[in-house]
Amino acid sequence: MDEERLILVPRGNPGLAPLQLNVGGINAAEARISEIAYVNAYKAPELLAVFNRAYLDVMRMLAWLEMEAGTAARQVKLRRSELLLDIAPQKLKDKGLSTSQDLREAVVDADARYQELCEREGCINATQELLKGRAKSLEMAYTSVKKILGDSGRGSPGYTAPTHTPADREADTQPGENVDHSKFFGNAR
Repeated sequence: MDEERLILVPRGNPGLAPLQLNVGGINAAEARISEIAYVNAYKAPELLAVFNRAYLDVMRMLAWLEMEAGTAARQVKLRRSELLLDIAPQKLKDKGLSTSQDLREAVVDADARYQELCEREGCINATQELLKGRAKSLEMAYTSVKKILGDSGRGSPGYTAPTHTPADREADTQPGENVDHSKFFGNAR
């Protein structure tokens, strides 16, 4: 799979394979945000659907990540408890040190497994923040198209369905994009 379409996120439980998030559809929707600058009544419904689908994909991913973040936080707490209750007192005793809170915290901070669990939790949280930003961007794009559509939007009073003429459809194409006129006029030319 294309590297730009896939985000690998560590799972909250270290024993599980990374979570694979396919963001291909989200990338494609974000690439279309620039189309808002020249959206018209013919293109708007399709563009709204694209932004809405991508937003829903992001929200599903955020739900999975929320579950993984909870698991990761529990793993961090469990390891911390294990270190404070079982490992730190023995390590400090072996070194001839008192069991003060600062020294117990130092044992926790120096533990490699605890650090790895904290990094795992941090990675999950960072991915959540990244996706929240992408969701906000898609939501703003959707809202912008709706505002541009204004009163001509479906369901609005006075709405009339647009008529699709070849000139209108050509206006829907990108500059320099080839237009297949046979779909407008049929094969009889």
